[in-house]
Amino acid sequence: MKNIIFIIFIGLIISSCVSIDSRSNELSKNQQRFTEGKSYVFAVTSSYNSEKDKFPIKDLGRYFYLYEKNGKYIRITPKFSSQELIAEMLDENKKVIDEHKLKLLPYSQENLDKSRESKTLYFNNKYEILKKSNHSVADLGQSWMYYTALTFLDKNGNLVITEKTTDFGLIFLIPVGGKSVSSNIFNKVE
Repeated sequence: MKNIIFIIFIGLIISSCVSIDSRSNELSKNQQRFTEGKSYVFAVTSSYNSEKDKFPIKDLGRYFYLYEKNGKYIRITPKFSSQELIAEMLDENKKVIDEHKLKLLPYSQENLDKSRESKTLYFNNKYEILKKSNHSVADLGQSWMYYTALTFLDKNGNLVITEKTTDFGLIFLIPVGGKSVSSNIFNKVE
């Protein structure tokens, strides 16, 4: 039995892949809080992506479920007391061309268990906004994916989204795993 556990452990170590953006910790140390009811405007495209080769957030509108293609800016307005986040797509003249209201619940295990809607966001006591999801797939093996995106303002007022993904799987009884942490920065617009 010990040999089987040892073989699985070695297999998991060999088949693991880890990719962590070194700037993510630095960015999260110097945060600003979101202010209740205040609107923040950001560029739709990021000025920095740590995972350019993989799946960076290329369009901030899609991140907030806005799909108008002619948008230049995104305006978000967190309303913590009424538990909603208003996301608006703006054109080059800063006129609203698309709007979406998202649930914004306090981050707690109870709210995570109750809310199964994919368009629900959470906020913690630092007023960081979180998006969480998980998936499992059974095909030739079994795999599980856990995703967390942490959204906050950096010291300059730019919007930072740090994505954390953890994957586990069994393919023909061979354990595989991976973890990645990436960062995206969207510049604030005056």
